[in-house]
Amino acid sequence: MTQEAEIAQLKKQLSELVERFSEVVEQLRKAEARESQLLAHASAMQAENQALHEQLATAQQRIEELETQKTPPPAFAKANVKKKAASEKKPRKKREAQHNHGRRREAPTRIIEHRLLSCPECASRLGGVSIARRRQVIELPPPAPVEVREHVVYHGWCSQCQKWREAPLDVRAEVLGQGRVAREDYQSDCLPAHGDALTAAADPSVSGDAARTQNQCWGDCRITASAYREDEANACGAQSSHPCQSGGASR
Repeated sequence: MTQEAEIAQLKKQLSELVERFSEVVEQLRKAEARESQLLAHASAMQAENQALHEQLATAQQRIEELETQKTPPPAFAKANVKKKAASEKKPRKKREAQHNHGRRREAPTRIIEHRLLSCPECASRLGGVSIARRRQVIELPPPAPVEVREHVVYHGWCSQCQKWREAPLDVRAEVLGQGRVAREDYQSDCLPAHGDALTAAADPSVSGDAARTQNQCWGDCRITASAYREDEANACGAQSSHPCQSGGASR
């Protein structure tokens, strides 16, 4: 190998070493920067740790101060009661013998007997058959049907007064207020049949005894023949020739 070739080879190796050295220097610089960051972070963590230790010490001191103070319990808290020993407890009061029984049996309206004459497994005849137990079944009757009474109020046109006249109706004796459920003390037997109230009120040919009987039964409803005729007569001017007084020709 000539001297020039050897010099060129050495220059090449030197340049490679210089590049390698530059890379090592760069890595060392980065490591130093990383180390500086880690040191700064460690310093911050150490300062935070110190602050937490101080807060913990303050809290523990406050807890000790509160524990030494005797404050009254709140109003909703119950005081601790020492449980009595088993020997100090009072014996439990026994229930009276008259209450130690089940439901009282009702008088049966029908008795159904269930007899067994032979063994269900070996079919041998059974002896000494007697009553083993009783079982009652109470059947409640269905509720009574509901009666719905509908008052049908008729009206008619008065040609003299030029007004509609309506049959009177007052159900205050049957129900309370605007409700529809009848009062318990109301006697529905006194109610007239369908159409009887209007017919009897407008028909003066009803006999005196029958009218008095109807008036007594219709007293709670305030539907009477005399009141009906009096209202119609006052409304129409009490004229003898008026259709309202002659039996209600327009009705």
